[in-house]
Amino acid sequence: MSSTVISHSLQPHRGFHSTLSTRIALGPPDYDCSFFALYTFSQNIIIDRYELIDRCLSFEFWGESNLELPVFALDQTANSLLLINATPTDARSKQVTVDIPVHARYGEPSMVRTPQSITISSPHASGLVLSLVCMLYRVLPPTF
Repeated sequence: MSSTVISHSLQPHRGFHSTLSTRIALGPPDYDCSFFALYTFSQNIIIDRYELIDRCLSFEFWGESNLELPVFALDQTANSLLLINATPTDARSKQVTVDIPVHARYGEPSMVRTPQSITISSPHASGLVLSLVCMLYRVLPPTF
């Protein structure tokens, strides 16, 4: 049974620019597995693919790519998906941390100034993805 532990934090908690950190502490027998973190973001959140590239992250992103659009100009049913390869680059590493810059979109204009709350969920599918990738790797090791 795996003893891998996944934790998340968001700093700072206020403002338009934050960093979502995902920490994966690897436990046996997961040292030889590939790890991926899957995030779902509401339309209130901007993921800038160029910032991810600048951080040398391996990822796939599906979502709105226009960073300037306010939230009221978007399709209100569209969420973004971000899949990050969180596999440690050093085979001896027992831990990997992935830092993702996240930004809040401007909201609906209003005459009343009230703070808006935006929820950012932890990668809810990461445990499933981690288990599935490890299981597939053990059953079907890569061929070179």
